[in-house]
Amino acid sequence: MSAEGRPKSSGFVLPARQKRTEAARDRLLDAAQREFAQHGFNGAIVADLAREAKCSIGSFYRRFKDKEALFFALQEQMHETESANIDRFFDNPRRLSESLDTIFQRLVLNTFRTMGELSGYFRAFVELTQRNAMVWERMTDLEAQQGKRLAELVVSRGLVAMAPELVEKAHLATRTVNGFVITHVLYQPRHFSPREPLVVERLAGIFDNFMDLPKRQS
Repeated sequence: MSAEGRPKSSGFVLPARQKRTEAARDRLLDAAQREFAQHGFNGAIVADLAREAKCSIGSFYRRFKDKEALFFALQEQMHETESANIDRFFDNPRRLSESLDTIFQRLVLNTFRTMGELSGYFRAFVELTQRNAMVWERMTDLEAQQGKRLAELVVSRGLVAMAPELVEKAHLATRTVNGFVITHVLYQPRHFSPREPLVVERLAGIFDNFMDLPKRQS
């Protein structure tokens, strides 16, 4: 275990020393997305994961200790990509000229798109939260990162002063939106569509409400 309580990465992913080994590892991660999306974490079988990745079962176990190790490797990949995406979103010069309402709605739409593309990961994530609290750490990191960037953006508009409470509220708003979208992606409720403007508008309003932002002109 690391000092933060998270197992060291070497405990999850066995080192890849050759290009062929790295390619096989990447295929296994891609296969995990597909198998987890179709069968969930609990229903996915190592033999099927290996076959989907065009690897032997022995090849799987040379790279990962077990199926849970595969999930955590997938999570690390997701975390690295999405952390960069968050910074890219807020660093985009277009944010300077967009209204906060537009930015909030973009965040909602981006969340729908990302979680839809990574539905296999998120299905496995939800199943694993029931028995392994460590799966929350990377998700919480991303939510905190977005919350901090969001709070900084709001402060830059002169609406409120920076305070730890504002960052926490932005973090909680992000988590609330994420929870709603995960539920939609996994269970596909029929009574609304993320393509409906009103749905996006109401979800975007969560950021306003949680951060107690003053009323603005449209």
